[in-house]
Amino acid sequence: MTGTKRTPSTLAKHKVKPTEFEQVMNSNPMDRDYELADDEERFRSIGVTNGGRILSALWTIRNGKIRAITAFNAPLADKKAFLEAIPMKTPLKKKQTTRQAPQRIIVPKFATAGEEAAWWYKNRKAHSEEFLAAARRGEVQILTKTKLLARIEASKKKATAPISIRIPAEDLALARKQAEKKGLPYQTYIKSLLHETLAQRERKAG
Repeated sequence: MTGTKRTPSTLAKHKVKPTEFEQVMNSNPMDRDYELADDEERFRSIGVTNGGRILSALWTIRNGKIRAITAFNAPLADKKAFLEAIPMKTPLKKKQTTRQAPQRIIVPKFATAGEEAAWWYKNRKAHSEEFLAAARRGEVQILTKTKLLARIEASKKKATAPISIRIPAEDLALARKQAEKKGLPYQTYIKSLLHETLAQRERKAG
């Protein structure tokens, strides 16, 4: 795997070895769209170690390297999502369901890396249930080594392009109101909405 920047303290807290994190990332884990944490991408992946341990891994890409945020034993819903995709190792087929999809949790800002790792662990059950629902809607993928390398390369080229866009006053006011409820800067909130909409339409087109 392309270089990984290890954070042994956040991994060791949950008795996860750095080598186990790397094994998960090399195991073609389940993966879905990123979350934003202070304008930086955070990815959630579910994979298995060489010893058969199913882990939920949180990570980002920084300076062309994978940076482990934290990893821990996969909660029950994450395990269900992972095991339901085996043995085919393909995205789960869409299932008809009348249950309301869990609300996606907005990642807040953090003062330290340790604070962020603790937040992901504290909210692991809610994220796990949301991941399982997304998997059953067919909104996850298998993160192959090829896709992972492509993501790393894209991160090296990615830059935030400053643009000017005219937004109707009523839409801007609504965005500010919703962003305030979520504790987010309205620019970050609008950017996350744009990304989610584009990603959804791309999946439907594919």
